[in-house]
Amino acid sequence: RTAADATEQTVTEAEADTPWEQDSHQDLPVDANWDDHSSSSSSSSSTGAEVNLEQVFQVTESLQDHLHWQLNLTPFSDRDREIANAFIDAIDSTGFISAELTDITAHINYDDPEDDLHEDELLAVLHRLQQFDPPGVFARSISECLSIQLNQLSAETEYLLAAKHLTESFLTDIAAMDTTRLAKKAGLSSEECQGALALIRSLNPRPGEAFSSN
Repeated sequence: RTAADATEQTVTEAEADTPWEQDSHQDLPVDANWDDHSSSSSSSSSTGAEVNLEQVFQVTESLQDHLHWQLNLTPFSDRDREIANAFIDAIDSTGFISAELTDITAHINYDDPEDDLHEDELLAVLHRLQQFDPPGVFARSISECLSIQLNQLSAETEYLLAAKHLTESFLTDIAAMDTTRLAKKAGLSSEECQGALALIRSLNPRPGEAFSSN
């Protein structure tokens, strides 16, 4: 059973006018949230299957349980699985990885120094885990979290390229600028900017919280 939804998203001008949090000044914190997220999140995945959280909670008790469950269904080498388990154990309640990857796996040692873990190995495992449900999990920043979710959407999603452009290069400006100024700075039309903002606001900046006990 796959666990996310790749439904195409339709952006309306009314959605684009949703107020952005105006009090952010530098980078968006990990606990940032969109005002309307609790009522209308539409995070999606390229797997195309709708997540039924009620069914998930019947077999899992926490975010880590849910991730370990998916790991057990995914083919990994023994070496990569050990890395993956370390990353799952290190994830926080919002679904983010906050520590350095090398620090998380520092306890994994091998008798032969030539077998020591390399950063490219760690990143390869991380990128595979970033395809797990919930979409955006295992990100190391808000920007990466949103980019993961955008990359899982259908290529036909309206305003997708503009949303990726804003997320990758102008995320801190989103909360600090009005749409007109942001569009000009990002080289987008007003329509593209509004559509991209509405698409970004439909994403989940804290993917792990669906499994929180609070």
